[in-house]
Amino acid sequence: MDASILVPRCLLVNCPDLPLETVRAGPQLLVTRPKNGQEASGLLYATVFRLIVAQLPIPDLSTAEFVAAVRNPRGRNKDAALVLIATPGGGEGGGARALKGVNELLIAPVSRDRLASVVERFGDIAERKEARILVRARNEMKPGEKQFLGQAHNLSRTGMLLSLDRPLPIGTPLELQFAVPGQSKAIKCSALIVRGALERRITGHAYGVHFTVLEDADRLTIADFCRN
Repeated sequence: MDASILVPRCLLVNCPDLPLETVRAGPQLLVTRPKNGQEASGLLYATVFRLIVAQLPIPDLSTAEFVAAVRNPRGRNKDAALVLIATPGGGEGGGARALKGVNELLIAPVSRDRLASVVERFGDIAERKEARILVRARNEMKPGEKQFLGQAHNLSRTGMLLSLDRPLPIGTPLELQFAVPGQSKAIKCSALIVRGALERRITGHAYGVHFTVLEDADRLTIADFCRN
């Protein structure tokens, strides 16, 4: 079996010293390190990556050009998580327009703990358990919007794979409510859509969702469920 089916792929651009492969124990990312920005652009059209990390400035591409290549609607990585690393006061970001579509902007130097947090949040390798759970959701950017229903197809202490009957942009904040099987108390939390997901077994729209605000007791409840 192709190892790429078992572990997430990561594209690491202009980051020769970033130890992303060994940043944490357990399942690892398959890391591809292109020689330059042009080679990275070619890979974006040929390979599906779950996480893309780039150190700015990229020698042969502007920030806006690189972000546009990642988010190209005809490309294969328009739903990948995109993290950029800039130097303090470097001004490489290119302004708000260039950074539209970026999941997170980090400032160098990036600590190992910060890297581990990025991998856990966007790499989607946390311990999880297959479970179909009804989820009530509301887009917190629209206070007047009524709740809509979705379904969690698997669950971890950091997030879930969530299917919805409607398309939502990457970066959309959500308010969620769901109950873990075997528990009567509903869990209420805030979350963020961090990537789109291609799932043949799911009809509708599938998203990788990361919990942003979750009570410690609820996180333990989820962790216990995932380990059982």
